[in-house]
This record gives sequence, C-alpha cells and structure tokens, in this order.
Amino acid sequence: MQKRFRSDHRVYYQIQKEITQKKKASKGKDPCTEELVRKAEGEKKIQEQEKLVAEVAKSRDAAVHSIGNIILPDVPVGNDEDNNEVYKKWGQPRQILVDGKTPGHLYHHQIMYMLGAMDQERGINIVGHRGYFLRGVGVLLNMALINYGMSLLVKKGYTALQPPFFMKKDIMAETAELGDFDEQLYKVRENDGEYYLIATSEQPISAYHRKEWIDEDQLPLRYAG
Repeated sequence: MQKRFRSDHRVYYQIQKEITQKKKASKGKDPCTEELVRKAEGEKKIQEQEKLVAEVAKSRDAAVHSIGNIILPDVPVGNDEDNNEVYKKWGQPRQILVDGKTPGHLYHHQIMYMLGAMDQERGINIVGHRGYFLRGVGVLLNMALINYGMSLLVKKGYTALQPPFFMKKDIMAETAELGDFDEQLYKVRENDGEYYLIATSEQPISAYHRKEWIDEDQLPLRYAG
C-alpha cells in the first residue's frame, strides 16, 4: 500500500512539474487544461489513499497494542489472583491474629498513627479517600526502605534510574497496561500535546531504549526504578 502511495505521489509531482514548465514556456498563456484535470484527479486519489492508510495504521496499532507480555510457559492461567501459585518462600511467616484492639494485634495504619508516622485525617481532607501524609519517622522509614531496595538491586548489577513523572501520549499508549488508559490516568495538556502521569517507573523505563538497536554483547541490561 505504501509503495502504491509513493508511486501516485511521484505521478502527481510529475504532473505539477509539467504544468510549471508549460506555464514558464508560454509565459502563463497555456491554460494546461488537461494537466489540471489530471492534477485534480491525482489530488483526489491521494486524499482517498491517505484516509485509507490512516485507517489501516489505526487498525494495525490497535492489534499490536492488544498483544500481551511474553510469559514463561509454567505461569498458571487464571482470571484473578486466586489461581496464583507460590513460586518461592523464605522463612516461616508468623501467624498473628489481627483484631485492631489489643497491642501486638493492631493493623499497620494503627501502629503508624500511634507512632506519629502518618496523618490520615488531614490527608483525607486534602486528597479524599486513601489520602494520607507520612510524617516524622514515617518519612524516614519510607526513604530507608527505598534506599535499601535500591542498594540491594545495585549490588546485584542493576542500574538505578529515576524516570520522569510524565510521558507523551503516543509513548504511554505503547507501554500502558490499560486499553482505556486515556480515561484511567491523570494527564495535562500543553500546546505541543498531552502528557500522562506515570503509574509506575516501569512505564517510562520500558521506553528507555525506544527505537534503539541493542547489540547482543550489550545484554543483559538491568534497570531498577
């Protein structure tokens, strides 16, 4: 289709060239009636082909974006997490009956509140449901966990990346999990396009080497975000 499209463009430009030459030779007196008719027909044909190419490209992109990630053959097939299988265990988890009433049996948000590590009431006032402020030791604990995780991965050969928090619409469309991400993700509009707030560092990192050719001797590339 693209080959035929380019061929019709060449014919169209050749007609335009003929008209220019005739007008120049006749000092504008030649009406170029036949050539103008052919030019109009060529314009119409090109417009129809452009529309068809756009429709085919849209259909192709929709099909490509519906292809999921390649997974290992031993990954179980299921509709929800009930079909998940435990891959590996370490240690023996303690069996604690959480009742939210007695010391040693409290929920984690109750413990954080008692430690002054979280302010959920003010967070809800500002953000709404599930809103919260980390404060004091809660902030330090969060930073410590992030640093611990990053340090552990760096020791294993990963390169730490801190990605941008927004992505262009066309690139987000190539990496987002949700087919209806346009309504599921926060976005801002600028004069040069739309930008989407990332939900996870995986999204921009998956596009880190976008349109680059990576030689086999450069692999593996390991990143932690």
